Amino acid sequence: MAKDINDKNEIHHHDWLVKKIEDRIAKLMTGDIEPSIPIPPKISLEISHIVLPPEKTRKVLEESDIIAILDCSCRKNSSNPCDAPLNVCLIIDSEIAQDAINEREGKKISVSDAMKILEYTTEIGLVHMLLHFRGGAYHAICSCCSCCCHDIVALLKYDRKDLVKKSEYIAKHDTKECLTCKSCIKYCNFKAFETIDDKVSLDEEKCYGCGVCVVHCPSGALRLEKR
Repeated sequence: MAKDINDKNEIHHHDWLVKKIEDRIAKLMTGDIEPSIPIPPKISLEISHIVLPPEKTRKVLEESDIIAILDCSCRKNSSNPCDAPLNVCLIIDSEIAQDAINEREGKKISVSDAMKILEYTTEIGLVHMLLHFRGGAYHAICSCCSCCCHDIVALLKYDRKDLVKKSEYIAKHDTKECLTCKSCIKYCNFKAFETIDDKVSLDEEKCYGCGVCVVHCPSGALRLEKR
């Protein structure tokens, strides 16, 4: 489970993470990369009366010539990593994936195995982030936490909203169905939920539409809608 980065002073002097964030910002400014995009998992979307399988995710995976799995570089290089699994980073750019297999201990996996990894990481509360280069060339699908992921840390700690692009969905909270179990507060990687007067409140402006809260809501008080 992700730690609360607001309680971690070491983020300010963690050389690897700070350098990674600076590198991402520099590449964003030069146009070499695009902002990361959260990908909702398999969730029923009441507004359109359809089930959204991770169709975008599966489509991206199926269009990849090679899929390689690698350890998450953010958690691997963290001076104080959380207990989220390491071997969950999916490289989907053909050239980089082949290089990962040949030079960086990467392992080639099937689309089916990749989907199973994404289902598992959703269950434990990680958010799927699609990384892509300038022009839309997809690089990787990462399973991210709010304490180690360079883009989410930059967003939450340094207000770098330009590094993460909101998905086309947004969470909606039915207060009448809410049990105030605070599962959403526990699992939201974007800190969009808080308790006000002993009731759970959703700040929609902070919602990036990843859908992790919906998966973990026991009462059905949360759903995703199109923005």
